[in-house]
Amino acid sequence: MLFNCKFCGGELDITDGAAITKCKYCHTSQTLPKTTDNGTHNLFNRATALRLRCEFDKAEAVYEKILEADATESEAYWGLILCRYGIEYVEDPATKTMLPTCHRASYESVIADGDYKAAIDNADGERRKLYEEQAREIDRIQKDILALARDEETYDVFICYKESDENGKRTRDSVIANDIYYQLTEEGFKVFYAAITLEGKLGAAYEPIIFAALNSAKVMLAVGTKPEYFNAVWVKNEWSRYLKIIKKDRNKLLIPCYQDMDAYDLPDEFAHLQAQDMSKIGFITDIVRGIKKIIKKDEPKPSAVVKEIVKETVVKESTLNDGGVSTEPLLKRAFMFLEDGDFKSADEYCERVLDLDPENTRAYLGKLMAELKVKKKDDLKSLSAPFSDNVYYKKVIRFADESLKTELLEYTEHIIYTQAVKAMRSAKTETDYKKAAELFKPVSDYSDAAALSEQCLALAEKAKQQAEEKKRAEELAKSIAEAGRRKKAEEARLARERKAEAERIAARKRARRKKLIVTFTSLAVCLAIAFAVALNTVILPTIKTNEFISAYGQSVYDKFGLVAKGEYITFGKYEQDASDSNGREDIEWLVLDVQDGKALVVSRYGLDWKQYHSDDHGTWETSNIRKWLNETFFTEAFSEDEQALIPLMTVSADSTSNSNEKNTEDKVFLLSHTETATYLSKKTRKCERTAYATSRGAYEYKHNLTNKNNCIWWLRTSVGDEAAYCIDLKGEDYSAYKAAQFAVRPAIWIDIKA
Repeated sequence: MLFNCKFCGGELDITDGAAITKCKYCHTSQTLPKTTDNGTHNLFNRATALRLRCEFDKAEAVYEKILEADATESEAYWGLILCRYGIEYVEDPATKTMLPTCHRASYESVIADGDYKAAIDNADGERRKLYEEQAREIDRIQKDILALARDEETYDVFICYKESDENGKRTRDSVIANDIYYQLTEEGFKVFYAAITLEGKLGAAYEPIIFAALNSAKVMLAVGTKPEYFNAVWVKNEWSRYLKIIKKDRNKLLIPCYQDMDAYDLPDEFAHLQAQDMSKIGFITDIVRGIKKIIKKDEPKPSAVVKEIVKETVVKESTLNDGGVSTEPLLKRAFMFLEDGDFKSADEYCERVLDLDPENTRAYLGKLMAELKVKKKDDLKSLSAPFSDNVYYKKVIRFADESLKTELLEYTEHIIYTQAVKAMRSAKTETDYKKAAELFKPVSDYSDAAALSEQCLALAEKAKQQAEEKKRAEELAKSIAEAGRRKKAEEARLARERKAEAERIAARKRARRKKLIVTFTSLAVCLAIAFAVALNTVILPTIKTNEFISAYGQSVYDKFGLVAKGEYITFGKYEQDASDSNGREDIEWLVLDVQDGKALVVSRYGLDWKQYHSDDHGTWETSNIRKWLNETFFTEAFSEDEQALIPLMTVSADSTSNSNEKNTEDKVFLLSHTETATYLSKKTRKCERTAYATSRGAYEYKHNLTNKNNCIWWLRTSVGDEAAYCIDLKGEDYSAYKAAQFAVRPAIWIDIKA
């Protein structure tokens, strides 16, 4: 089995049963998996490839899948550690050794991590020693990052976005992020914006700054105009880390900000978050207002201000009732129950507070939240219906200070506004738009509600006009259709009369001809049959053969037979019946093209069963299958005299989706996607496998009765970076990862005049 190096990605030379090996490319010693299962081996290589591209979350999912099958695989636990701490190995220019860099620093030590302990517990002596050495080095780097991060600035807001596209040009996301940065900065917020914050910094200094910013920022704005930009490696690295921080600190907030895309195309991880449409009027204003609430809420209140609170407010909000009994512990328990979703217990504790303090605003707020089943106060604005008629809401408004009243009133306005916007977006008729306009009226002072209400009325008038025009058009069409129906009916009647008359005339003519037809029919049939037999068995084959001999000579015809498009010839030998006792069998080739004295042919059957490349990222130029075709297969299948008839040809890359593909010089090759479409019909694209190919691992598709003897076979054309084209059992295009195994139909040019 081939494993890829965890440090550089190269193929490792492995001795059976070895626990540790040394990479011949980067000269780094490393641990090996214990598995001997091919499927698990492929999963390890897949995870390594993802981690080397810094796609840590995807790699982590693959390692978890390995552990589901075998919970004792220490190498999978160690892979989880490398992903969790974002470990990438880079070459030291001075020493040429591979050194770890950390892209996901954490306050938690690697040594204390549960997966590290599991790796140690399930490892033997050699593996355990190497794990411990590498863990100490990662822990040292982590401590250095944390030490540097302590001296970095803190931030209020972290803007997460994609700076450059695949061509190195600045994205529209970066322009939007730049505008947001200056707007928030003018409002007095401390903002992390990579293009400015990291300007002039060395790459090695990025992680301490980013780590400090992620942990100090109270709000992250994830900005994007395309789904793939949200899922770009380093963008996802930032917001996924922040989501993990939010799980530990619920006072932090992540706001997805999207434009020119559907909200349903946002990453699945954002499904529980309130996203913001950047194309909406007043987007920046809403964002600034929301951030101000969060930052203001989290700021500690100066003691001097507390002393100035009026006596009446102190009485209402005091943690002591008239008897001196504290209600604060009960309130804390109540709101903890709310956070845990235990709404019944939260309601009971709020009742106990109200028994002690009947005008306690927070207790009524807690009962309101318990009844509406929301865990946080801010979640009230995300409800689907207004709650202004709720009895507990009215009590909160009655006893609350102006700040809380304003906040709750704004929540209800937001809900009504959101309902109205949904109604407007789904409206189609005049009535729908008028109903939406009415929904905006109670909140006309909120955001752009008044403007949207007017817009709904204008759209209602437009819908009315369109409905009237549609009705008139339908009536006109109905009138025209009726006139057309009557005209067609009259024409059909006349046609029937003409047809009947014509049939009468024809019947009389047939009667006169009948006698003559009977006489000549037998003679004509006999002559036709004789001519057809002569044409197909003698004349055409003779003409075709004479034309070929005239073009290429009698010796070529004697050597190959009739080499013409669509014909089958035999050339070379290869094992096909899986029996060593009778030697190799003749290879049948389908002739695809003949030009300049050379014939392009492809094998009739799938002759063997191979991977395209052991690494999903191999090109045709570097693939294992190209090496096998031009070395092993070429030598085994053809004698020296036959090899001399196979010229070295330029094989085009035929790939617009992988810029790394290059033209090659080959004697044996696979057909490209373009060549297959040009030369093969749907019938000849379907390919049966030989018994030998089946014995080599080719799948038997017994469940597919129509194509059960067929096989999937490789083309040389890449699809993106990781896959290549194939032809499936039905002869249709198909693509698969290059590490998969499918049948091989070799193709060659034969010099038929040599």
